[in-house]
Amino acid sequence: MGKPQHGGNGRGRSPFLTSYALTLAFITFVSVLYFKDFSSTLHQPFLHRPPRHHRRQISRPRNHLLVGVSDFWIEKAGKEQATAEPAEVQLPFAVGAAPAGCDVGQGEWVYDEAARPWYQEEECPYIQPQLTCQAHGRPDKAYQHWRWQPRGCSLPRQNSFEDKNKDIIEMETEEAYGMVLGAVLKWVESNMDPKNSRVFFVTMSPTHTRSKDWGEDTDGNCYNQTTPIKDLSYWGPGTSKGLMRVIGEVFSTSKMPVGVVNITQLSEYRKDAHTQIYKKQWNPLTPEQIANPKSYADCTHWCLPGLQDTWNELLYSKLFFP
Repeated sequence: MGKPQHGGNGRGRSPFLTSYALTLAFITFVSVLYFKDFSSTLHQPFLHRPPRHHRRQISRPRNHLLVGVSDFWIEKAGKEQATAEPAEVQLPFAVGAAPAGCDVGQGEWVYDEAARPWYQEEECPYIQPQLTCQAHGRPDKAYQHWRWQPRGCSLPRQNSFEDKNKDIIEMETEEAYGMVLGAVLKWVESNMDPKNSRVFFVTMSPTHTRSKDWGEDTDGNCYNQTTPIKDLSYWGPGTSKGLMRVIGEVFSTSKMPVGVVNITQLSEYRKDAHTQIYKKQWNPLTPEQIANPKSYADCTHWCLPGLQDTWNELLYSKLFFP
């Protein structure tokens, strides 16, 4: 029997070599095809692609294929699309859309006595005294008449209650406070490990701005107070028993133990412990203030050493002797 002939018809060729050749040819074909698409993609203008926040909103059409090396769409038929329209997203609280190309931060100040100001200083009861320039003697009013005018568009008239497309939920203070504490508690339970962590909630620090609250003259405050309040039933008007109850109810359901450091009640008694007028004054006192010290007495902050050292004792007790 003679040796196998390797003629031109190839019938004696090894099956292994034939499979190898076909595989190599297939890989070569795919590589060339892929390189063509890849090189075409690389020539897309990367420096001009949409901003990141726009790219995240792109809605993928069913008849398109997303190429992972860029943010551009390539049709199945092979026609390249260099851009894609972002899907319209309805943002919470939005009742309209800004004009295209409008940047409200770019513009100029325009003097407009007809449109500004919106209100008079004395008409708004919520302005703090340190902000009422007219009441404290500022001689001019020109600063009130300047209006900001963006380039190419205008600011919408500020009126949060004008549009009918609104959903306003009126809540009691205690209910709203409970929702806030619930959100805090949810974060605590998700991020804190009770095996190696401790969590404490410190209640509100009270103020003593009206001496009539504890039965003294109606025009006084914490100024010249030298002794604590002796009435153990005293509860200042600035502190809510309802909120204190909510604190207890919310944290009593926690999976993560939360230690409540109640500084409120014991601090309510200490009308004598505030800094009063005995602190660094950042601005020179006026003759009127010097003549009436209680007018600038600080009845919010506390002297040290003093009451706040007791707060630390409470925390120490809760931490090491729960």
